[in-house]
This record gives sequence, C-alpha cells and structure tokens, in this order.
Amino acid sequence: MTENRYKLNVIDNKIQLVQLYIDGFDELETRDKILMYHLYRAALAGRDIAYDQSHPQCLALRNLVEDIIEVSDKTPSVKQKFEKELECIQTYLYYTWIGNGPYDQYTSAKITLSKEVCPKDRLVEIISALGQGFNLQGKKDALELVTSLETLLYDPNDRKILTEKSPGEDWIKESAVNFYDQSLTLEQVKGFVGTDNDKYQLNSTVVKRADGSLDVEVWRAGSSDLGIGPGRYANELTNVIYHLEKAVKYAESAEQQKTIQLLIRYLQTGEAEDFRQYNIHWVGDNSVVDFILGFIEVYTDPMGLRAQYEGSVYWKHQKLTASISKIGDNAHYFEQRMPWDEKYKKKDIKPISLNVVMVVAGVGGMGPGCILGVNLPNEESIREQHGSKSIVLQNNAQASDEGLGESMTAEFCWDQQEIDMEKQYGTFADNLATALHEALGHASGLCVVPDPSACLPGYYSTLEEARADLVALWHIYDPKLVELGIVDSDEIGKTLYRQQIRTVLVQLRKIDGDKLEEDHMKNRQLIANYIIQNSKSVEKRERDGKTYYVIVDYKEAHRQVGILLSEIMRIKAEGDLPAAQKLVDTYALYVDKQLRDQVKHRIKTLGVAAYASLVMPTLIPVTTNGDEIQTINVEYQKDFKKQMFDFKYLSLQK
Repeated sequence: MTENRYKLNVIDNKIQLVQLYIDGFDELETRDKILMYHLYRAALAGRDIAYDQSHPQCLALRNLVEDIIEVSDKTPSVKQKFEKELECIQTYLYYTWIGNGPYDQYTSAKITLSKEVCPKDRLVEIISALGQGFNLQGKKDALELVTSLETLLYDPNDRKILTEKSPGEDWIKESAVNFYDQSLTLEQVKGFVGTDNDKYQLNSTVVKRADGSLDVEVWRAGSSDLGIGPGRYANELTNVIYHLEKAVKYAESAEQQKTIQLLIRYLQTGEAEDFRQYNIHWVGDNSVVDFILGFIEVYTDPMGLRAQYEGSVYWKHQKLTASISKIGDNAHYFEQRMPWDEKYKKKDIKPISLNVVMVVAGVGGMGPGCILGVNLPNEESIREQHGSKSIVLQNNAQASDEGLGESMTAEFCWDQQEIDMEKQYGTFADNLATALHEALGHASGLCVVPDPSACLPGYYSTLEEARADLVALWHIYDPKLVELGIVDSDEIGKTLYRQQIRTVLVQLRKIDGDKLEEDHMKNRQLIANYIIQNSKSVEKRERDGKTYYVIVDYKEAHRQVGILLSEIMRIKAEGDLPAAQKLVDTYALYVDKQLRDQVKHRIKTLGVAAYASLVMPTLIPVTTNGDEIQTINVEYQKDFKKQMFDFKYLSLQK
C-alpha cells in the first residue's frame, strides 16, 4: 500500500497545499459512490456564487487572471517574455482561489496584485500579447478591461476588508462583501433589516432602487411549476438542482430522497419556511452519505444575517463515529452540568447526532480552506425542538496536521514535557475538542430572545464560537468522559488548555494588521486573554527573546472558563448587545504588534507555512451504455492549479 503524501507545494512562503485523502472510499457500495459524485457535482455547480458574494467584481477579476494564466501556459513566447509578471499573477490567482476571492481567508484583508512586479501598463501589455482570442469580457480592449478592475486589483485601501466589524467603522461601507449595495451605509442598512421588506434575510442581496428605496433580490432558481420567477444566481442554482435531481435516484432511502427534494424546493423558492422544513428533515436523516449545500453560515456578513454559499459532500466513518457519538447520546447529562444559570438550560434535550466523517469535497464556505467541524442547522428554534447534527471532518484535520507538522507547535511549548504531552495527546485532544464544541457547544443552552443573532449584529458569531469552545474546555475534565471510555487521563484536558492558551500566540502568524477580523480567531483570543487577564493561572515568560504562555494553575483556569462561559450564555440568551460589545472589544479585537512581529519572525525562521489549504481528490465517473454511470474512480492529481481549472469547467457543465 502506497503511503499517503500530504505535503505539496507552498504558495508565497505562506500557504501549505496539502492533499486530502479519502481512504476507505473503494470499500463503499457503488450506489453510495455514484450518489456522492452527483452531490459533488451539485456543490461545484454553485461555486461561482461564493466568489460573487465576496465582491461585486470578484468573478470578473477571477476570470481575468484565470484566462491570463490559462492562455499564457499555451503561449510559450508570451510566457517566456513575461515570466516574472506571470509568476506574480499566478500567486495572486492562488490567493483568489483559496479565499474564494482576493481576501485572506483568515484575516479578511484585501490581497492586491503587486504594482512593482506587474503594474497596470504591464498587465495591459500581457493581455494584448495573448492575442485577439483573449476573452475581454465585453470590453473594447485590454486597457478598458484592466481599468474596469483597477481598484479591486491594485488599491489596498478600497474595501480593504472582506467583513469589517470593528467599533467606530461603517461596517457596510467598508466591507467588500457583496450582500449590500455598495452605495449603502450602516445606518441605512440598520433601518432596513428586520422590516417587512427584508423577509429573505438569509438568502438575498439588499439593493437600492432608482427611487432610493431599499429592497432585496432573493437568491433562487425559480420554478414555472410553482409559479415562482427566477432570482439572483438563478443560472447557478438551476445547475445545482439539475445535479441534485440526478442524485435522488441513488439516495440511500426514501427519507434521503425527501431530504434532497426538500432542498431542491428551497433552492427554487428561496422561502424561509421551505428552508426550515428541509433543515428539520435533514437533522433526522441518518444516511451514511450526507451533504451540506446552500446558503448556510453568516460569518462573512457584517450584520451576521446573510449566508455565504457552501457545499460539502462526505460519508460517515462508522468505527470512529461509534466511539465519539457517545458524547451526543449523553447530551442531557452534559447540559445539566453547564455552569450557567438554570433558566438557560434545556430541560429535555434529545441525543445529538455526532458523526466523524470523511470529506470528499468542499467549496465556497467549506473549501478549499481546511474546515475541521460544523454543527447545523443554525436556527435556534430548530436546535431546541428537533436537535442538530455535529460533524467532525476527520480527513481534513489529518491533512492539516500532516501538512503543517510538529515543529510549529514545539516552537511555542515552554519545555520538553509540554512537547512530549502534545505529541502523545495533542491530536486526540484537538479532535475531542472539536466534537465537544460541535455537539455540546452549539447545540446547548436556552434563549429568552427568539433570535439572538438578530439582537447581536456583528458580535453574535464571535461569541457563539467562543461559547462552543468554552463548553469543550468546561467539560473536558468531566468524569463522564472517563466513564464512557473516551478519556483515560487528565493530561488530555491539560493538553487542550495548553493548546487554547498557546493559540493567542500561534494565530498571530496569520496577521499583518493590528486587529483581528475573522470570528474564530477573535473567539480564541477572547478566551485566552480573558483567562490571562483575570487570573494568575497563566504566566507570561520570556526566554532568548521569545514569549511563552505557561499554565501554572489548571483548576483556576477551569474556574475562569466557567465564569466566562456563564456570561456569554447570558449575553446570548438575553440578546445583551452592550455587554457583547464590551467583552469582544476588550479581549478579542486588538493585537499586540510587537508580539505579532515576534511570532511571525519565529515562524519564518522555522520555514513553516502559516496555514494549510486542501487539494481535494477528483471523482471520475466510469460510464458504459451511453451516459449511465457504472462506478466512480478516485484520482489524487496533487495539482491545485489543475484542480481549480477542472472545478471551473465542471461547475458550468451538465
């Protein structure tokens, strides 16, 4: 058996490309393989939506740089003449692919094409040299095409953040994300959201009409049978539906057929009630092959309302799921032992579906960045009444660990004992934390307000991720985990706490500015800084010009976790916006620039990339008798560039 090779090339000394493997795929039933193929094609069919959501001109920009690279690769004379510039453009294209737009997937910061290496006039010259067959996207010449995209390509200060949520800033005017007409301000949007005209909050773009009034363009395919006209993204969603309809034939059961059919209806109508019915059915569908597809997570919306397109296809790892699912089966036990007030505890919580899965593909909000776990649906009332699914993405986590290696972790450990404990327990502690985060974190707690996300605009996602992380930290020492045979040593809990505190240092490697923008990063800094600043359980130590954080009192750190968790649960339950603002702005927002520079220097010295991005397996249908698929083969092409071009063309095909 050939050993899996995870590490591929490194982009710009920053991003480690890693191969994602789907070991065990060959052992699946043929029906399941073909089902996953059609779901994979459905996910890809909506891929362009995620790009368009990043910026109004993002698709035009991506198509431009893709065309330059694709055509120049076939034009040796141009490639030789403009070698340096084309290398720069290709690196820029890699960033655009990885971030689903020219914005860093972690920092949210805008990435521009280097004016020094490839200025505007040189870019125009390259396009002109590629010949008359080059796609000018309806422009009269190369100069007009480049000029139309010049601000997005070159200006680092225009819409410099994908999602701006800093205090004192106009979150709408300063954000690049394409959920709101770019002429609008935060005050205008605040006056519109939640009104009768804004009933498609999750899946619409807020537009400004000619008379100055605000309205929405709903994202839907439309349906002549249902008497519903098409909306924004109708072409892409119609293609998604085409592949979903192909998948219905291969569904595992009548129940899964209905799951897919309910999703099709929602993508046709865009109606919130149809999405609700789909989610309720999806939660109860325990098929081996499963998927996430549509407009799901709201992290990229500064108001925390509108969702990025995402698609992911996976199957349940039966052996690992059997072990870890014990946590979800005992959800009621863990809920009653939360540290928060009794009035925020669910009284009759159902067992939570917790699955360890093997991911086949992820696009939009699910890839090619490396996502480790999810808990869905997001709607609070569905969680409370029908439960939720928690999913640990096993092969994603393994690929990321293998790609980044042990040297980065060791660099921020204080002594050899900490390094040894990390080697022995680190991966397991991290995976267990993901399971606790998704199953017990997001699915827990009872709210007084009907929709806490609407009460906490700009802060909800950060606090909800912090709440879920804190739940994992709170329960990691619970003797129930020992009783269930999941944990056999207190060192697992200590390892998790050390990981949490180290994160406040390690994640600085991804930051260039003085503020955090991404919700998961802010949540981790909030937790670590709160514990450090409100107790003496953690010591800041210096050695050889390097900073370390060392836990000296685990019991006190655990107590602080309980205090912070209780307060965040209260804030969520009551929709307390002033308290949310104070907590996040105090502990989660600002970065120590000297510490940031030190960390970046340490990482550079190690020669380790800042983060990993996935190259996914390719599913290849084997057909006979015309177009009938007989089985699915897997190819590991280990070429990110080729995969992205393959995805581009597959997304357009039926």
